[in-house]
Amino acid sequence: MGGGSKAGWKGTADERFDAKVVVSPDGCHLWTGARSSNGYGSFKVNGKVMLAHAYADERARGPLPPGLTRDHLCGIQRCVNVDHLERVSRAENTRREMARRIA
Repeated sequence: MGGGSKAGWKGTADERFDAKVVVSPDGCHLWTGARSSNGYGSFKVNGKVMLAHAYADERARGPLPPGLTRDHLCGIQRCVNVDHLERVSRAENTRREMARRIA
């Protein structure tokens, strides 16, 4: 994983993705590429923009089953470390988010 990429650089999706990730001392894999207004990384694959953490998760685990979403266990929206992502129901994700806000 690198720390950036050159404008217009062409490579495989995995190469382009990995070039935009840096590993932090706490184990988060921080996305350094484009981010959405809500702080999540965004990544363009085959002409489609997707969330960077979703790309990382699907690359490692396959498609997300219907009815599930991804929870950042570390609480860092730009983290794409699949060990920090858990597939949970939307209700559970909301419950956890609310608990983090209270804590």
